[in-house]
Amino acid sequence: GSSQYTLQISGSDDLSEPLYEYTLSDTGRIVNLDYQTQYFWRVRSDNSEQWSPLWTFTTELPPAVEILFPPDYYEGIDPEVSRFTWAPLEDAVSYELKLASDPEMQDIILHEENIADTSLDIGGLEHGIYYYWQLRSGKYDRWTDVRKFKTREAHIATLWQRSMMTQSMPYYMDTELQAGGLALGDHDGNTLLYVLHSDSGDASVSVVDAESGDALYMTLDLSGVSGGTYALRDIAVAEDGRIYAVNCADRGESFKLYRWADSAGPAECVYTAENVAYRLGDHITLSGSEATGDLTLYAPAARSDKLLKLRWQSVSNSFDAQQITLGRGNSSNPDLALLPDDEGFYINSTEYYLRYFGSDGTFLDWMKGNTSLSPSANAIDGFSLNGKNYIAAYDCGTESAQIIDLTDGIRTALFAGSTCRLGIEENAECRGDVEVADNGDGTFTLYVMGERNGIGAYVFDAASAMTGIGETAAVPGFSLDENYPNPFNPVTRIPYSLDKDREIEILLYDLSGRKVKTLYRGKQQAGTHTLRFDAADLSSGVYICTLRSGDRVQTRKMTLLK
Repeated sequence: GSSQYTLQISGSDDLSEPLYEYTLSDTGRIVNLDYQTQYFWRVRSDNSEQWSPLWTFTTELPPAVEILFPPDYYEGIDPEVSRFTWAPLEDAVSYELKLASDPEMQDIILHEENIADTSLDIGGLEHGIYYYWQLRSGKYDRWTDVRKFKTREAHIATLWQRSMMTQSMPYYMDTELQAGGLALGDHDGNTLLYVLHSDSGDASVSVVDAESGDALYMTLDLSGVSGGTYALRDIAVAEDGRIYAVNCADRGESFKLYRWADSAGPAECVYTAENVAYRLGDHITLSGSEATGDLTLYAPAARSDKLLKLRWQSVSNSFDAQQITLGRGNSSNPDLALLPDDEGFYINSTEYYLRYFGSDGTFLDWMKGNTSLSPSANAIDGFSLNGKNYIAAYDCGTESAQIIDLTDGIRTALFAGSTCRLGIEENAECRGDVEVADNGDGTFTLYVMGERNGIGAYVFDAASAMTGIGETAAVPGFSLDENYPNPFNPVTRIPYSLDKDREIEILLYDLSGRKVKTLYRGKQQAGTHTLRFDAADLSSGVYICTLRSGDRVQTRKMTLLK
């Protein structure tokens, strides 16, 4: 047997003058090499003149700087001044940072070199705008991946946020159950937020301090609550403080409405509809109270043109039910919003434009062609100030609430702002909710919940915003943003923006340039969009996603890990 070996390593396939040559008594050697470099090597034993075959390898990329804040997709950065931070890289004495208005990092806004610290204060940015940045150390020529963030809206401030994005998911966001609904109520002078989660056999209602987001040592007595596709699905609080919640009943099941006289009392089933003909309970809307004799509950049916309207009758101490046939049907997760001094109502459902109906269900108008509100929005709530009418909508595409001003009509509704993104976790069923509280001073607090992404509270200064509505919305360019999550398995979302109405294709290629599949082909309107992509039928690997429209092309790499 051999007692010694000769190892040669070179930067080319010519090993007549190797970079490294070692005589070894063992069968291995640790060698310090340069990053991202191709090497060639061979070995032979002392009892042979024959070299091994020539092998080649490439060393790994140099280490990138670890970004601490803001994380990718973060929203709510203060445009006046915010501190960007990163972890120190061993032996690095300086860093370089670039900030741009485009994901290709072509339109550079800020370029700072020789940064001696591991942080940099950046200011002078615009409100409500997406920016892109990357960083590298002075030691290695390797930039981080391009990161994306959004500055806060001019008239929207974060009150609190317990979310995936801020790495502060609250324990009361039960990941074993599905997100249901939110409701606001008063208890001993304090505003409470009721957070509902459920599935077919279980439900939980957490009670949260609406001012801080902290959980309180209170809960609802759910004994006696049972039946339906979901035991409880949505929750609401009447003007007299009584709490109401409904199950979710699919066709053939029983739809139930429960009432709690107060948060400490037991549940009472106050209405049941047996063997329903359509799905009810994804969302409910409540107005009035039993005390004033005008308590009314609305439950729009999913994937149907029906609306169940329940009105409290004080004499019989029960609800009268009315089925309303809508002039246009609903998709999934439908919700209804009311506005003061308006006898009609608005209904929104996933992938459908917001629609406006008369009190009898007559279809009056819709937001077709208006991109101020994304079709991926569903849950809605309405509010008004000094003759201005607004709707806030939970949007699962952005995991935030979008606000629109529809004072001049639904078709010409204007974008009024959006809350911060809660996270980028997959929410395939678009489960979430939004609730609005009038603070009485020209401001409104929006409470937003998105399944697996968290919950937050944001203050919308409607009084200040009234002079600038529609002016702060950025005109999107033609861009394809990074899918999230990335890497993914097997579902991801692909965000992109169009500068004008376009015929587009979204295509998927493998690294050899072979087209794997067409993800979308058709005409879409200007604005921001999100495409859900399920790669269950594909194998692990790196793919190229391409957005194409005429001679405009954008590409992104995405990694599928199974």
